[in-house]
Amino acid sequence: MTGSLDGFLLMFMNSYHSLKNKKEFLDVYRHGKHKRNDYFVFFRKENGLDYDRYGVSVSKKVGNSVQRHRMIRISRAAFRAFEGGMNAPQDYILSWRVYDSALKSGDVLNMIIKLNEKSRY
Repeated sequence: MTGSLDGFLLMFMNSYHSLKNKKEFLDVYRHGKHKRNDYFVFFRKENGLDYDRYGVSVSKKVGNSVQRHRMIRISRAAFRAFEGGMNAPQDYILSWRVYDSALKSGDVLNMIIKLNEKSRY
């Protein structure tokens, strides 16, 4: 019994807050800063909350369903390891442009860190 409880608590300790609805995404798209690389566009905007929030966007034009879902999974894993490095909490969005089967979450994390440093206020 305690083993399953430990796993349950661990799941919430490693979780992150996500952007939920269209209004939240549009607010970041319209009023946030953005940088891009060959794979995705990285958006960010201060949110006025006590925590960072993350979102992932993948168009139907990018790959098939399995490939899009893989991109979402590796993005979430990268966000879990990402610490924004900013004083004020931010909203972050990755908007994928192309699919690459060779990408791993560590690669995505490194790209996020580089783009975050480039888009400092």
